[in-house]
Amino acid sequence: MKYDLVIFDADGTVLDTIDDIYSTMGHILSKNGYPVATMSDIRQHSGKGVSYLISNCVAGVTSFDKQSMLNEYMDYYRKHCADKTSPFPGMKDVLQFLKKSGCKAAMVSDKEEYTTRSLCRRFLGGLIKYVASEQLNEDGLAENDVITQVTTGVAVSKDRVLYVGDTENDAEKAKKASVDFVCVSWGMRTAEQLKESGVENIVTTPEELLDYIKAE
Repeated sequence: MKYDLVIFDADGTVLDTIDDIYSTMGHILSKNGYPVATMSDIRQHSGKGVSYLISNCVAGVTSFDKQSMLNEYMDYYRKHCADKTSPFPGMKDVLQFLKKSGCKAAMVSDKEEYTTRSLCRRFLGGLIKYVASEQLNEDGLAENDVITQVTTGVAVSKDRVLYVGDTENDAEKAKKASVDFVCVSWGMRTAEQLKESGVENIVTTPEELLDYIKAE
């Protein structure tokens, strides 16, 4: 196996979190008097942080208290982040293979680190050894290189690292960090959307992902 570390994006890659994200957005939008966003809207605008998600779900509104809505979102999501969330079928098998093979597994997310760790403990046991949070600005742009942060923390050379994500944003992060990348099609984007965005190396099942990881 050519990798010593596999870094996974959390939402849409390992954990199926979309229903809880959708419920949380629906709660705060309704509470503040805005139309509830569709599931399609939530998927389309996910992957660039909560602030970006909120801004795009109230698109067309000239003035709103984003910070207040952000605080409400975080408070509600902390309490409800595991209501409907679960690992995608087959992903625990991938993580268990990595553990048995001696390959380290890490997880990154644009969620607050506490929430990501909580979900890892609840659903993944000891299969994820390192968790890091990506800091995104209001435009959804990264303010820290979370992939490099993880590789440095785990002390693994980048040529032995694979990043696994589910969006074109993940592909761009991997490119900037100079690590190998493979994209899954069961998350926030379909295979067709990924291809249209120029993403290569797409797998459609966890079994295909495992074969990709195993390949020399």
